[in-house]
Amino acid sequence: MLPHWMKIQRISSDRSFLTCAYLPSRTSCPSAIFSHSSRSTQGEQFYRVATTTIKTMAQYNGFIMGIPQLSNMYYTPSLVKIGAGACGTVFAEELSDPERLDGSRGLVLKREDGNPNRDIGHESAMLQHILVTFALQVRTAQVEFLINIPSWYAFLDESFVKWGDILPRLPASYSANPRPCRALISERIPPMPRSVRDLLVRKFCPVEHQEQIMADPANRHCLIRLYLGRRKDTASQSRFRSFKLQNFPLHLNQITELGIPQESIREYATALADALAYLHWVAEVDANDVEFVLAPSRTPFDPSSDPHLGYREFSPGVLGRHALWMLDFDCCRPMEMNEKGVEQAADAFWRNDPYFPRPHLEGIEEDGWLWRAFEQRFLWTSVVLLLNEPQYQRLPGLLMQRIVQRANRQGVGGSGAAM
Repeated sequence: MLPHWMKIQRISSDRSFLTCAYLPSRTSCPSAIFSHSSRSTQGEQFYRVATTTIKTMAQYNGFIMGIPQLSNMYYTPSLVKIGAGACGTVFAEELSDPERLDGSRGLVLKREDGNPNRDIGHESAMLQHILVTFALQVRTAQVEFLINIPSWYAFLDESFVKWGDILPRLPASYSANPRPCRALISERIPPMPRSVRDLLVRKFCPVEHQEQIMADPANRHCLIRLYLGRRKDTASQSRFRSFKLQNFPLHLNQITELGIPQESIREYATALADALAYLHWVAEVDANDVEFVLAPSRTPFDPSSDPHLGYREFSPGVLGRHALWMLDFDCCRPMEMNEKGVEQAADAFWRNDPYFPRPHLEGIEEDGWLWRAFEQRFLWTSVVLLLNEPQYQRLPGLLMQRIVQRANRQGVGGSGAAM
């Protein structure tokens, strides 16, 4: 296996500048992202993402990589808020035709909101690290990678000279007191079409509120969080005030209610297992707080020129053409390739939202098949990825043991219900 690392370096102690560019290297070089990694001492080929100290180059790179699409130089309508989280608020253009799914090549701007516990510069660097480390493995390993990852386009710091062209396009509540900040520019995940939104509302929203929910423009930006590790208590239907289609949480029993067959659910579990194995054994990160959503797939691309991964679609069914996307890496941290790293990964598994199937408890077998399918696939993929590194081959099995042990100790598992 030929791991490909990226080099991350902070340019200043106040985090005022951090930017990276893809620089493929065919020479052996030490990994600087994880100084603990024993792999860094091996004479292998690496990809390197070099950090530049020239701010003007960062500004230039950001400008030529599509920033005019977000500025008022050529476009005047306001950007709209399509999401928000602890690390920042996400803005994009309103889709002129929500049913056109070939707009997946659009951009989103994730603007840092000043949370002292989050670092959008870290998220930018981690996204690049994951893209670069995955790239060669996806093309050479005997594992078909089924997950889409948004491409990275640019990272803007406070001194970016074109902020003045971008700020006027933010919604009024954000542009009233405009100030440059830090932001990540990445590929937009296309929203689910009207037919899928209608289906979710008809199935899970109280009848008296369905028309209002569908009329809300914010609900056009529909992504579906795939929760294979939890069942929802259907006795208490979603309250109207909390019902929204942005990041809609779709639990395991709701997936079945939609008529999605067991084989498709198994496909989802397989894709999630592969993603987790790649994150741990290729990128060497703990996968903490990573998100997985169902959304339309991107159009096929030229893998020799595009720094992003995946365009595989799942069986259409009731959700139409769709794919599984992985996003939000701001909480991911480096993971040592030893027992300490396994404990860190087990912590992250239980700390995250229930995307992954979870071990069943107390003899409840209803969802046991799904956990077994996930576990077996994770172990198989891990064997493939670590085939030439016997010193690490015991770690995947140890991680699965730790996850099951914590389930038994904590009294939580795949059959847990969410209100």
